[in-house]
Amino acid sequence: MTIEIRTITSDELLEFTTTMARTFGRDFNPEYLERRRETFEFDRNLGAFDDGEVVGTSGIFTYEMTVPGGTLPTAGVTMVTVRSDHRRQGILTGMMAAQLDQVAARGEPMAALWASESVIYGRFGYGLAADTCEFKIDRTRTAMEHAPETPGKVRMVSADQARETWPTIWDRVRLEQPGMMTRSPGWWRQRVFFDPPEWRAGFSGAAYANYEADGEVRGYIKYRMKPDGDARGLPTGTIRIDEMMAATGDAYAALWQYAFSIDLVDTIEAPLRRPDEPLYWMLADPRRLKRTPHDSLWLRIVDVERCLSARSYAVDGRVVFEVSDPFRPGNAGRYALEGGPGGAKCVKTNEQGEVRLDIADLGAVYLGGAKLQTLVHTGRVSGERAALRRADAMLAWTPGPWCPEVF
Repeated sequence: MTIEIRTITSDELLEFTTTMARTFGRDFNPEYLERRRETFEFDRNLGAFDDGEVVGTSGIFTYEMTVPGGTLPTAGVTMVTVRSDHRRQGILTGMMAAQLDQVAARGEPMAALWASESVIYGRFGYGLAADTCEFKIDRTRTAMEHAPETPGKVRMVSADQARETWPTIWDRVRLEQPGMMTRSPGWWRQRVFFDPPEWRAGFSGAAYANYEADGEVRGYIKYRMKPDGDARGLPTGTIRIDEMMAATGDAYAALWQYAFSIDLVDTIEAPLRRPDEPLYWMLADPRRLKRTPHDSLWLRIVDVERCLSARSYAVDGRVVFEVSDPFRPGNAGRYALEGGPGGAKCVKTNEQGEVRLDIADLGAVYLGGAKLQTLVHTGRVSGERAALRRADAMLAWTPGPWCPEVF
């Protein structure tokens, strides 16, 4: 059997998408094919073909990701599947290798993904760079004891009105938040505001609201309701917050207060929230906020020198990393990093390595999420104690990494 791995043509999009959806256990509605073309990048999507038939899929969304102190071009890896009758034949490895070759050729220094199965991507050099949390709280336990003044007001808006203002708020938050990405106009149309009934999981259509103060929009919320009631007719519905972005502290407090005040519900859910969310510290009874953490953003460093040179560091310092990379051996080597709050420079060196780690672990610590001294206890990282402390102090960053959208 010979497997051909190549970019797909426009005529192959339906078969590609149908194969991907079925492998994920879903159906694809062909009526959405033309919408899909708006965000689909044909020159970046690879199919694995067996005798002309699609048996594997992988794709990339092109965007800029925020890193501590800056942004970098990033390949957003997505749509990775291998058909069930073609597993264990090296197809995934072949697609991952071809994809990373393409990323490097385009000059993108890193790739990122959300893993459908977390055991897969470490062997290709991806490290877990950010966690996220699912929040759940009883509406009767949402009293706030500590919150800034909220001089503005929350106002419900239409989807068309939201489209006018939300991209500006997203970008204000994104530029300060490592792990967030740019959104194209097509992404806003097809991924944020497209709302077919079969995607709602039993909830209502999306509702939209802005927080406005002093004549400007400072934040927004997108949410859904699932009405329900008990045998006595008492409401037991649920609010699910799909997205909440606040550019200021008063917007953050006001939007949560608004969500907590909606009638006919007794539970508020919010997936994909920050692990270091301020809400926990604002509640009168923070124990009532149930927080379920899980992995989110996985990062693959493709160009070590460029990535380490591009971000800022919390304190001035110098450290020599010795990096291994079995999947892309050209990345392996020793790298001298010198940097601080004002910028950094990283170059290959013949100096003795002070911190030894795999490329996946470098991805895990790059945005300031994981700590080298934590990974030492797993046997994944080794080095001089003073160098590990110095490197962790440099790599630390506030706010911590957060990616609020699955792609």
